[in-house]
Amino acid sequence: MKKSWEKKVTSLRPAKDMQETIFLPKKIGVEASSKNLNDLKLHKANEEKVAQENLDAAKALATELETKQVVVKIKAGEGGRTFGSVSSKEIATACKEQHGIEIDKKKIQLPESLKNFGSYEVTVKLHPQVAAKLTVESYGGVDDPMPAMDENRNQKNNASQFRGGAVGHRLYVH
Repeated sequence: MKKSWEKKVTSLRPAKDMQETIFLPKKIGVEASSKNLNDLKLHKANEEKVAQENLDAAKALATELETKQVVVKIKAGEGGRTFGSVSSKEIATACKEQHGIEIDKKKIQLPESLKNFGSYEVTVKLHPQVAAKLTVESYGGVDDPMPAMDENRNQKNNASQFRGGAVGHRLYVH
């Protein structure tokens, strides 16, 4: 894979003094000998081969993802109201757990926030030329997300009945 600092290789014909003073000493360029031109041709052929292999692998993964369905559970309260939404990170981890396929969470493109139960089509951008559709099924139930909060709520309600404040020397009970 190309590094961000690598430049595209081109063939130039600079003036002879520029070759001798700038390009060759700083190793910005090399002389266009038959050996160097052949190396350049082999390097470009290798890059094209690797790019084609990456494209073929992305197409194969896309056809595999088209047939898969990922099931994600959302916590919900009474009345079917959900707590939050399904994120691309949750979809990526569910895909790895359920199907053994690793997908980068940055490549998953959500059409809108998945806040309701149901089936959604999510686009996965595997390659600049290849995008796959993945079916995400979200479900949930009436689960209390934090049962300990009910106990704390009850204790606060009981304590608020006996809350008092001191003004001067007198004690007032609310």
